[in-house]
Parts: sequence; structure tokens; C-alpha cells
Amino acid sequence: MGNTTARGWAIALALLLGTRGTAQPAVELRGGIGYTLHRAKLYSLDGILDCGLLRSGHGEHWAGTASIRPWGAALPLEFGLLFAERGAVLQNSSTLPFRDSLSGQVISASAAVELHSRWRFAELCVLGWLPLGERIELLGGLRGAIPLSAHYRQQERLIAPETLYFLLPDGRRSRSRELASGEIRSRNPVVLGGSIGIAHRLPLGGRLWWTQRLLAEFSLTSMVTPLPWHHWNLRLESGLRWELSAPSPPPSPQPAPPPVAQPSSPGLQLELADIRGRLRSGWELLATVPMVLAVFFEQNSAQLPSRYVLDTFPSPEQWNSLDAVEAHRYVLPFIAQLLARYPQAQLLIEASTSGEDEPGGIALAQQRAQSVAQALVRLGVPAERIRTQWSLLPRTPSSSVYPEGRAENRRAELILRNAPAMEYLYRQRLRRLEGTLEVQLHCTGIPDTAALELWWSCSDTLLRLRSCSGRVQLPLGCQVPADATTLPIWIRGTVPAYGIATEAHATLELNQFPTDTLPLSLERFRAILRFDYNSAVLRPETEAWLRELVQLLPPGSRLLIYGSSDALGTEQRNAELVEQRARTTAEFLRRLSPSLTLRTAPLPREWKFPESLPEGRFLNRSIWLVAE
Repeated sequence: MGNTTARGWAIALALLLGTRGTAQPAVELRGGIGYTLHRAKLYSLDGILDCGLLRSGHGEHWAGTASIRPWGAALPLEFGLLFAERGAVLQNSSTLPFRDSLSGQVISASAAVELHSRWRFAELCVLGWLPLGERIELLGGLRGAIPLSAHYRQQERLIAPETLYFLLPDGRRSRSRELASGEIRSRNPVVLGGSIGIAHRLPLGGRLWWTQRLLAEFSLTSMVTPLPWHHWNLRLESGLRWELSAPSPPPSPQPAPPPVAQPSSPGLQLELADIRGRLRSGWELLATVPMVLAVFFEQNSAQLPSRYVLDTFPSPEQWNSLDAVEAHRYVLPFIAQLLARYPQAQLLIEASTSGEDEPGGIALAQQRAQSVAQALVRLGVPAERIRTQWSLLPRTPSSSVYPEGRAENRRAELILRNAPAMEYLYRQRLRRLEGTLEVQLHCTGIPDTAALELWWSCSDTLLRLRSCSGRVQLPLGCQVPADATTLPIWIRGTVPAYGIATEAHATLELNQFPTDTLPLSLERFRAILRFDYNSAVLRPETEAWLRELVQLLPPGSRLLIYGSSDALGTEQRNAELVEQRARTTAEFLRRLSPSLTLRTAPLPREWKFPESLPEGRFLNRSIWLVAE
């Protein structure tokens, strides 16, 4: 603090020391609870993630104090030893875009990053006191606090929309997730501060008094180094004072009021009353993640951009959950795995530049081809299975009129010979438990009309009920592992108005349910097929894929064909490409299988991939096939 603040405290303390008190020498034991306000300028500290500036927060605290007035009326000072625990939650809020990995839809979501901190202090207080009457005193003084421990927990909480959830590692869905936790090690050894307040006392008989205090505290120095982090506290204390000489006889105490009957505490019970279902097995048809088989370079550079991953590759489960832009980061390990799977396969690398705006010319294109080849050799691909070519522009260039088109031409295309570039279609074993789950609800200490929220196994639905009592039937549709004999299920209920939550669990024996066979399922089928720049002509590999698809589809299947284009060029030309790509695909499928029911439509804008990346624009030159 500045000199003005320090001079003010010195004057106030001098005035208190110059006042002769009237109280007796005494010892006090007090406990208290209160409100804590934190002010800070935190970005990151001791493992706290930098998720934006944290400025303020609030919380609660408790404290226990032992104090003594050794000199009584001779000198108006009180010395106290205090142990306190203070907590606060600092937060900031922001709006960020999230992409649904299944639908490709971009959702704007509001989220808050919260920093929960808990501090424990041992403090020495020196207070002066000024009597304002027989039983009221004004208090003020200084205190020095030693931080004994400090811990934090950082979490992210979704605010809106209410339909968005995090998927936690254990499979649970939650509106919040933990980001980091640990100890705050950069705390200052001593935190100086001040206190001001008012005290009151009531006689209990003899030398014993009941005391109450209202104190306001604040820190003059930061709790951590080197960042500013201060706290202000407002605390109500209550305790006992024992005076060393008896005061005048107090009045007789008032009789205690009669006890008041307490209502039953609020509670919620869930019971799985009945489960009816059928175990169904079969196959489902899925499409693999579409890959852009090229490496895109920065202008005038032959160095692999940092977004490309070389040292790891996702597991099959992780791979199938990635969107195509994220999967493109693994394009080189992906090619290395295909070459290992097909020993007769050869790879041709065709590298190019964007033309006149890259002075390196043909030499730069050669360096790009060699850079990709060397990365693949490091991944275990024999050098003799790789051929390289280079040219000023790619074989099918994007328009050099646009900066985005020139960025796309700075690439090295990966062309496989004697092997499929991708295995587009695959069948996966499907086993489902379908039926209904009947749940008995019972509330205590809560009106029957209180709103209730329910989540349950194998469902992404949040059910809101207007009553928290009675029975409710919930649809059940659980994916079951092929070799499983049991299935754990759960149901979770909350009453938001009362802050109550509870769960019920059960393990189902699958042999108790009747079984039947499912037809080939297209419920999760979604495929993306790419086109060349400014073209609506089906590529040879796309035609081969569509022939394979028709052979696998059940008769009479219904498909919705979405046409898509990137944002380069005029809106009129892009609209024409959207319509032509969808129509061309539909006409080709009808020639292969007249029994198919087909519809065409423009791809919803929110499904599109980011236009800021070359691979995103490549993927937007496509059609999407979705089963209806």
C-alpha cells in the first residue's frame, strides 16, 4: 500500500493507544464464519492453466481465535492468535465454437472457467479498542498472516446451451470438467493486513460473558509472488470471555424459548422398478473417416508444418471418432500403415508450388517432395517403395486468383499404386438391448410439484418432469459388447430447486431377455465423397466406392445426398456446383440400383469444415450420403 494508507493506520493506532479503556483484563475464545472477496490479476501460476484473466471471486471462510487483554484498562490493546481457512472461486466467462464430431455441426457455447482455491492461515493480530458504551467497543489494528497451505482446483463449466455436455473419460456426461488441480507454491511467507470492527458482550453470570464481533479484514500485501492476489473478509464471531476480576452483577438471564419442531430434510429416492426389453443382434454399415491424401506447406517453405503428427497414431476407437480435419493431421502415419499392410504397394509423391509468388520455383517443389519422403522413411517405409516428382503447379491446381487457392497449390500429393487409398466401407457387429426402464420416484420434504431432471444409461436425453413422485417409463437402447453377459445401467436424478441429486444402479443378466436378429442397420451411416476443384465429375475411386455401397445396401434403402462446395469463387458458381454434385451422384446411383429412394439437398452451412485450412476446403468440395 502507499504512504497515505500506512500513515492513516499509524494515526488510528496512536489514537486508540492514547485512550484509556474501561474493560477488565480478560481472555476470549471465539469462532466465526464469514464472506471472502478475492481480487487478483491471474493468468497462470503453479500449474493453473491460462484460460484468460482471473480478476475477482468470492467465497466463504471460518476462523477460530484465542485473544488476551493482559493490561486491562492501563493500555487498550488486545493480542490474538487466529487460525482461519478461506476459500473463493475466481472465474471468467467466454463464448467459444464447439464442433459435434458426429454431425459436424458448429455450436456456439458459453463456458466459465472457475478457479476454486482454499487457503489456511495462522495469524497474529494486534487490536486497539475504543469503548463506545458499557458493552460496545470499536476495534482496529494490524495483523500478520502465515499461509500454512494453499490448494486450487480449476474446472470448466458450460453455461449455455443446456443441451451441451462434456463426455468425461469414465463415460459420464457432465456440464463441467476438471482442468487442473494442485498446490499453490508461490505463496508469500507472510501476508500483512488490517482489521476494523465492532464488539458487543452480554453477561452470562459471574466473570463469564457471551461476546459477538463483526470484523472487516483486508490484506495489504499479495498472498502470492509475483502476481497481485488480495483478499477482503467480513466475519461474524461469537464466543466466551472470562474476566480476571468480577464485574458488577449482571441481570438475570432470560428463559430459553421452547424448542421448535424441525421439518424433515429434503430427499429424493430412485428405485429401478421394472425392466422390459429384447436383445437384438446384427450388423451395421459404417463409412470410414475421409482423408485428404496431401501435405500442405507454408509459403516459401519445404518444412513440414507443426500441425502434422508423426510420432503417434490414434487407436481404432479414437480414429473412428475423429472428424476429417483432425484426422488429416495423421496423414503420414496413415500412409505408412497402408504401405505396411500392402507389401506390393508403391507410393508416388507429387510436390508443387503456387507458381510465381514462390521464387524458389521447381527447386522448392523438389525439396517439398524430399521432405515428405524423408518423414515416411523415418516412419519405417523403405525408401525404394517411394518415388518423387515435382512441378511448378499441381496436376489439378486450385485457382491462383485467390490467396486460398495459391495456399492449396503448395502441397505434396500422396498417390498409392497397387493398393486402395482407403477402405471406405466396413461392417461392424451390432448388439443392442432395446426396451423400457420403469423407475419409481419418491420425494421427502419436497412438494410433489417440484421439477425433476433425469438422465439414464445409453441415452443422451435429459428428461424434465413436473413432479418428483410416482412412476415413469424411460426408453432403453443400449449398445452391448459382442462377448458381454451382463450390462451395468444407471439412472441419475436431480431436483435443481433444492440442490439434491441421487443415483440408482443395477447390473442386468443378458440371458434373461429374449433375442432376435436385426436387419443391416444404417442408423449411423454417414459418408463424405470428395470432388476435384471446380468440378462435378465423379472421381474413379468415388464410382468404385458407390458400386460397393449399392451391393451392401438393403433393397429399397433411402438416402439423402447433400451437395457441398468451398467458399472460393462466386456464390452463383458455388450454388451450381452444390446442385450438380448432388444430382450427378444421384443419377449414378439410380443407374446402379433403380430401387433406391434418393433425395438431394444443399449441405447445411453448420456442417461444413473450416474454410481457414486447405484440407477443410478440400473436404467441402464433396457430397454427403446420409441414410434416412
